[in-house]
Amino acid sequence: MSFKQSFPDSFLIGILMGAVGLPGIYFFLEMVRSYAATSMGRSVFMPAPRIHLFALAGCLLCCRLVIINLQKEKTGKGILMALFIGTIAYLYYSLKIRQAF
Repeated sequence: MSFKQSFPDSFLIGILMGAVGLPGIYFFLEMVRSYAATSMGRSVFMPAPRIHLFALAGCLLCCRLVIINLQKEKTGKGILMALFIGTIAYLYYSLKIRQAF
């Protein structure tokens, strides 16, 4: 069984992949950032908004790979929906934090 046939083309699977993939990519990039910052001896290597944008770009790349290379359009749309919801939640949360200070 090839990787293309290993999971069905489903919108719900795409939402689950996006909901797991977006935080996964973010925490991976955060670990890389903290390792690079400690090895360079700098406390601030990449501020928070850049890390979030790189995580969103990574998830968008995964969405593109699923739609184009694996030909799973519904799954790709689910990943895109989770990405959109995550982006709106991040913007709402960051605006609330900025208004609090």
